[in-house]
Amino acid sequence: MTRYTHKKREAIARAKAGAEEREGNLTPEAAEELATIRVELGAIGRRSAAQTRQLGQLLSRAKDILPDKAFAAWVKSTCGFTLRSARNYIAVFRQLDFYHERIEAAAIPPTVLFAMAGAKDKDIENVLAAFENGEKPTVAKVRQMIGCVPPKKAEGGPTVGGLAGLRQAADVKLKTDIARFNELTTRVLARVEKALEPLAVGRAVKKGALQEAVMYDCRHAHDLFNSIAAPLRPATVESVNWLPAKLPQETPWARVQTLLHRMGGVEDWPGREEFPGWLQDEVIPLLRFVVHGESLEKEDDGEESEQATAEDVSQPEEELVPYRDMPESVAAMVDRALKVARPEKRERLRKAVFLDRKPAKRRAA
Repeated sequence: MTRYTHKKREAIARAKAGAEEREGNLTPEAAEELATIRVELGAIGRRSAAQTRQLGQLLSRAKDILPDKAFAAWVKSTCGFTLRSARNYIAVFRQLDFYHERIEAAAIPPTVLFAMAGAKDKDIENVLAAFENGEKPTVAKVRQMIGCVPPKKAEGGPTVGGLAGLRQAADVKLKTDIARFNELTTRVLARVEKALEPLAVGRAVKKGALQEAVMYDCRHAHDLFNSIAAPLRPATVESVNWLPAKLPQETPWARVQTLLHRMGGVEDWPGREEFPGWLQDEVIPLLRFVVHGESLEKEDDGEESEQATAEDVSQPEEELVPYRDMPESVAAMVDRALKVARPEKRERLRKAVFLDRKPAKRRAA
């Protein structure tokens, strides 16, 4: 087998490209166009987002002139890379040109653009939103976001029996759920912080835009949280499916559970006047507690208020059911009744509410 030096291979590629151009019966205008494209390609330097688009545009012009075989040889001799690389650049230009201003403003790397080029419009929007909110997802992360990476198969769970196999299957599921929960809450935190930026210059926070941006992420994060941390509670009727229980109210994670549930629906968000303070005093601290592990401010004050509440409320008897153990329908009635109270007082009031299972017996006594 004949072995050639690097320079010899380049010379052969240039000769093939010239031969293919001649075999393609190019018109003088087409040959002149190719020569112009060569010059412009040579002037492109560092591969920024704008230059990636420019390179794709030039290669797209050349591809329209040359047959496929001739184009492959021409790319090799002119640019020094493979036909596959050329197709990546062309795809960026043809598939993402509609978004090029946002792409260049976000300075998205070429390798990420290659992954985005074959995505659906809604997935492209999600990736763009992540970069515009200050996130820097890797190529692997972007491929997951647009659905290019198939889910990994569970290791060991399907083949091992008994409690050991069940634990293995649970470990795999838990690892996946926690990763997705962290992804969602990180994105929500970034968008809430972004939404609060106008306050620094005396402008209003756009409540509707933030609701639209985070509501579904909060809803899904709440579902994942219940799947990860909340035990199932048997229903009062045997035929009804078991539901996730509310965590003990004295724990910070119970506040997280309540917050995600509240942010997952538009009807429970505070009014315009209370909205910025709610974001600053409750939403941001709890999300940072979740995402970054930061301690909650005023945690000691919260504990003191809880102790005071416990002292004010007499110890419930066995027939009295606390809010966290109430049936879903009764708990929903309590929540509706508490909407008249200030948001920061609702948790304390919930602790003071009990369901009397035997009111007739108590009245008789």
